[in-house]
This record gives sequence, structure tokens and C-alpha cells, in this order.
Amino acid sequence: MNALESQLRQPLRLIEYVPLEENWRNDPEIYGPNTRFDCTICNNIWSTILATEESTFAMLGSFNDDIASQRSRYMPYPCSRHYPLFEQQRDGRREMKDIQISTDISKLPYSAHISDTEESGSILLARTDDQNSIGVGIILDPDWIDMEIPKAWMYQCLSEHGSSCVNPLNVRQAWPAWLIDVDNNCLVPAQESYEYVALSYCWGGGPNFCATVHDKDELQKRNSLISPKLAKQLSPTIRHAISMTRAIGLRYLWADALCIIHGDDTETTEQLLLMGSIYATAIVTIIAANDGVQHGLPGLKGISPSRHLEQRVVPFGKEKCIAGKSIASLQSATPYYSRGWTYQEQLMSARKIIFQNKTLHWDCICSTWHEELAIRTEATKVYAFFKELRELIAGFPDLSSLNNLLSQYNRRNFTYVDDAWPGIAGLLSSLGTTFIGGFLYGLPEMLFDRALGWRPHGNIKRRNPLTRPVEQKLPDSNIPSWSWIGWHGTFDIGLNEFSKVKGIGHVEETIPCVQWFTLETPDSPPRRIKSVWFRNRDSFFERGSQQLPRGWRQYEVADPRDISPRLLYSDRGMPDLLVPRVPASPKQTPFLFSRTKRAHVYGELWLHNEGDRNSFPTDKAGDPPRMIELVAISRSRAYNRVWYKEQSRWRDATMSERYNVLWVEWKGKVAYRLASGYVEQAAWETLDLQDVHLILG
Repeated sequence: MNALESQLRQPLRLIEYVPLEENWRNDPEIYGPNTRFDCTICNNIWSTILATEESTFAMLGSFNDDIASQRSRYMPYPCSRHYPLFEQQRDGRREMKDIQISTDISKLPYSAHISDTEESGSILLARTDDQNSIGVGIILDPDWIDMEIPKAWMYQCLSEHGSSCVNPLNVRQAWPAWLIDVDNNCLVPAQESYEYVALSYCWGGGPNFCATVHDKDELQKRNSLISPKLAKQLSPTIRHAISMTRAIGLRYLWADALCIIHGDDTETTEQLLLMGSIYATAIVTIIAANDGVQHGLPGLKGISPSRHLEQRVVPFGKEKCIAGKSIASLQSATPYYSRGWTYQEQLMSARKIIFQNKTLHWDCICSTWHEELAIRTEATKVYAFFKELRELIAGFPDLSSLNNLLSQYNRRNFTYVDDAWPGIAGLLSSLGTTFIGGFLYGLPEMLFDRALGWRPHGNIKRRNPLTRPVEQKLPDSNIPSWSWIGWHGTFDIGLNEFSKVKGIGHVEETIPCVQWFTLETPDSPPRRIKSVWFRNRDSFFERGSQQLPRGWRQYEVADPRDISPRLLYSDRGMPDLLVPRVPASPKQTPFLFSRTKRAHVYGELWLHNEGDRNSFPTDKAGDPPRMIELVAISRSRAYNRVWYKEQSRWRDATMSERYNVLWVEWKGKVAYRLASGYVEQAAWETLDLQDVHLILG
């Protein structure tokens, strides 16, 4: 009895195999593109692994089906060439049903996606010692990363990708106030000639030393970062990143915990607003996407502990496959991708060395590489939203793209929820020239009247700040109720007001009806918010009254009954793309003021969550309706049209005029937003309207 027969006849085996044809005998000497086996299942697996078409797909039956090979009275086990692949996929389960194999969603060469009714995973053909091996998967050292790999990636990008990976977002380069000199183990003032590495990571629990003005002098002393007193306070991630920066041949590292000096609000605010540019300017960003700051960067020999990597290497005849989850399944499964601070860091970084799943990865504008793949084997891109962000920074203020970026961010979590604005301030300051006037707690001032009426998508939850040490509280860390910053969840900031036209059936035009001001406190002098978009829009609609910005053209809609006839369209690409954008942001003040109208009414609202719904009466007989206080924030015209599928045409557009409103609740002389909504203009103007001096907090 051979080893395979012995294994299959163990008494604990849960599946009864049908008799199948004898084990593969006439195995090809070399496996290649034209190889054909004596097993239908093996042929399906092999042809899918080698497929160049994205839609290659085959059904393999169930693990105990005799379609795994042909019936025989002599051999009590399936084809032993593909048996190990099935066994690892089964992973101790009783059976597998409806096994199927398809080209891998990661689109890696020589790989496939295998699944059944319960589980799924990927297989990647490994490179063997045979000189004829066509595999691209690399069987890795389970303990240590080969440090020549990230150095080769960086050299290849710098030498071959040219300007494509140099400041691809076209952000004005900005140098931080401080950098870590990894040769002298201390802080030094940054200079424009210094090329530096940036670090992106989750703080997590455990020791998290945070530099203050009281530490600044000590931190500038040579070897201060390796002194016993300070070294034990630094997180493993920062200590390992210092050593890795040195190992890849660079001298300077930027890490927020050491390089943003707390206690000087002016400098701290300046550095927070520059964070997007700091990451964009770095020559490469080290991303620690493992489980937390205390895990550090494992697998760096002589620097950090072993990574204890467990690759699942499975034989397939003379070849070997690396089995597991899709190699491209980053952006998931670790806290890094759910934390708020890391969002702008990963988006703004041009080049990234990523530690995740105990392996190393590279992502830049031109290429994505994985340690588990042979050098120069391309993989699919890791990070989404880059194209949208590039268009926004280039000068196209598309609210749909902005909304996608901000909603994805607002789903993320913070240890201290009042970091919600500081955590995105750097990215939004980079958009401050596209959205003229910048952002006030996340709302673009140029479209403020519209953005103030943002609507939730699903349940959103009020962010209530936790008590934190005074020295760790960041400037501008307010969470006003009137901004989406004050709530956790996805939302619509007004994408139908200004966005790309793609067969759109609904357009809204906002018409300012009140003047908005912002204040530091309810009693401080106000600053006027200039919603310049609405003024410029109306000027552009009057043909010839004002010259359009460079790159824009004005078009008349063919059928003015279809939708609003006043549309602007640009088809010349992004204007001024070659001119770096200077980050811009207004002073953040958390209160709003206006003179507007209010009414106590019954109506419909976009509630923030189910808890708000429960505060309203049900439809049961006898339940009196609840009266609420609404305040007007703007007017709007909504144009709608419906597509007649049978007649292949649009129905004539309809138009309604509305007042956009907020449901508010007063605490003293300050009102707080509870929800947003609208009231038809005709209905609003028949109500008993009252003048109100509104202060929103």
C-alpha cells in the first residue's frame, strides 16, 4: 500500500470516494501551454491556470463525484495529480459541492480562482528550480523578507517609470518641519534637498510616544531615539521603520508621532494641513497594514521578529501551486483599512511598500508587485479612487467624485472621533484650489448653500467626543452637527448639483436665499462664507457676460424639454494639469450664522438613523403627528425625466421648486442639526413663517 492509499483509508476520513481510474501514469515530461493530461479535471485546471482570457471557466463537479476521473474497479481514490488541490480546498470539511475554477479575479498570470458552494480561494503556479518552469509564484522564506526585493522595486520604479510616478497628483511639493535622521537617530529640521520615506500605520494600543514642545530639544540630540529612556516608549512600528529606511538606502523618515510636535497649535495646524502634501512628496511610503502598531514590521532579519509565514504549497503533478486567498485581496481584513487617519495617507502616497498578510507588496502609479510573485510580474492595482482624486486636484470640481471620496472616508473609525476633521484636512487642503475657498469642516465653501443640506445614506451615527489628554487634543478637532464630519456613515453632499453628465435623469440647481457666516464662538465676529459657484454659474448662463475658464465650453441642450437647458461641459481634458496646486484651507470655525425663516410643521425628512424614526408617531389611529422645527437654508429647482424603454426615448422633463431645510433642536441660543429635507416652495410660502437669527453648532 503506497502513502496516498494509506492516507485515504484512514478511519477518520469523512468522505467515501467512488472507485476512479488509476493514478496518472503517462505524465508529460514537461508541463507547458500545449500539455494534455489523461484526466479531464486536470486538463480543466491546467488550461484555466494558463488562460489569457478573463472569462475562462469550468465546472469540476463535487469532490466525491466520479467526474474527477473515469470510473474503475481497481483504484479507490481520485487522480492524485489534482487530488491535493481538492483536499486543501476542502480544508477538513465533509464534502465540496459544485466545484468550479475560473480565471483569477486578480488577473495574475498563471493563476486561477477555485470555489465551491461554501469556500473560495486562489491558486498560483509556483516557479520551480526547473529551467523550463513557467510559474510566477515564489515560495518564500517563512521567517525573513529578502531586503533586496523592496530595493529592486524602488530602483525599477525610479529608473523606468519616469515622471509618471513623480507627484502624479500634481500637488505642490511640501516638506515637513521635522524628519528623523536614521543614521544619527534623532530629529532634524527638514530641508528641500532631503529625500525622505513616510510611514503610514495604525496607532493601536500599547506605548505610543507623541513628541511635544518639551521633548524637541532632547529629540534633536544624536542617538536620542535609541537611548534606553526613549527607545522603550517608541512603538515597534516606528523602530522597525527607522531601520528599514536605512536598509533600503535612504536617510530620512517622516512619522507623525515624532515629526508633528504637539503643544504649538500654529505649527501643529500647519503640519496637519500639509499631511496630504507630505505623503505626496515622500519618495516612498511604508504602509504597515498588519494588525496594529505593536506588531511592527515582522520579517526584517536583524531588525524585527520572524514573520512566521505559512504558505500553502500544494503539488500538482510535477508542478507546485501556492494556495490561499487572492494575492490581490489587500484593502481588507486588517484594521488599517478601516481607520480614518490612514485614508488620506494611502491615497496621497505615490509609491508604497506595503506590509500585509506577513508579506511585502509594492504599489505605484504604473505597477503593483507582490513578494509572492517573480520580479516584474504585474498585478492589478491595489487602491481605488486615484483617478477621481487626480481629476479633482487637477481642477474639475465634480461633486460625484468628491462624494465618493468623502463617503468612503466617513465610514472609517477613530480612537478619538474628534479627529475626523484633522484626519482628512490634508487631503481637502489639496483640493482647496479646485473648490475655491477650501473646505469648512468638510463642506466646500464655493457650494456651501448646497453642501449644507447633505443627506445620509442609510443609518449614520452622531460622533460624540471622548475625553482625551489635553496634550493629545489636536487643533480644530470640533465635530459640528451641521457637517457630515459630525456623523459616522455615508452621505450625499449634492452630486446632482455639479457632476459629469452621463445620461442623467435628475439635476438640481441650488438658489441661495440666505447669507451664511461662520464664527469661532456664538459671540465672536462673523466671517462671510462666499458661495462663489452660484454667482459664477448664473453669470456663465448669460451668454457672453463672462468668459469661461480655460478648458470649458458652453453647449445648448438639444431638447430644452428634457432637462435644464443651462449646462456647461468640458471636453478638453483637465485644465492647468501641469501647474502644481498649492494646498489651501480657510480657518476652521465651528459655528454658523444666518438670518432666515423657520416654521413649525409636519413633513418628510431624510432622517439620520432608525433612532430618529422611533421618535416619530406610528400610523396607528389616534397617534397625533409630531410637529418639528424646520429652518430654510436654500432654495432649489429639481428637474426630472423618465426613460421610456419601450419607446427608446426620454419623457418630457418636469420641474419642481423647493426650499431645502434642516430640522433643528435648540440648546440655549444655539441650534443643532437633527436631519435635512425639503418642502415644496408653494407649501412653504403658505406657512406661518418666522424670522430667526440662526446659530448652528
